[in-house]
Parts: sequence; C-alpha cells; structure tokens
Amino acid sequence: VNPTIIQQEAITKIIMNILRGKKLKKDRLKIKSIIQYLQKNGAESVILGCTELPLIFSQKDVELELFDTTEIIAKAALSKIL
Repeated sequence: VNPTIIQQEAITKIIMNILRGKKLKKDRLKIKSIIQYLQKNGAESVILGCTELPLIFSQKDVELELFDTTEIIAKAALSKIL
C-alpha cells in the first residue's frame, strides 16, 4: 500500500520543513492521517523510509507498527561492530 501522489507531495513538503529546522505539529498530524489512510487500505505496518520523519513522528503516535529505518541501520551497524 502506497501513499497517494498528493500524500507523497505532502510528505516531501514535511521533510523539507524538517530539513529547514521546522518541526510543526500540523506536519506530525498530517503524517498520522496518511498512516491512518494506509491502515484503512490494508497496511499492516509502515516504513518511515526517510531519516527526517522519526524526528517528528514515532511509534507512540500510532497503533500501527512503524519501522524507523534510521534505528534499524544504527542497530545493524552496532551489531556488525560488536
């Protein structure tokens, strides 16, 4: 299940806001609404595939399982090192 084109454009704008140092509540709410849309359309989990998204959104914000790619990569790197 993928976000619609309009939702993808909104996500891009949100990412650009974060890159500019703006962590807006309305952006977090928009991400939540997109995740709810994905869940209604059959998603069982969501990949936060951009390193900026976890800066404004986390597992505590939704019931659907989230995969934070930044956290996954960090854990894999530590595992490899140790």
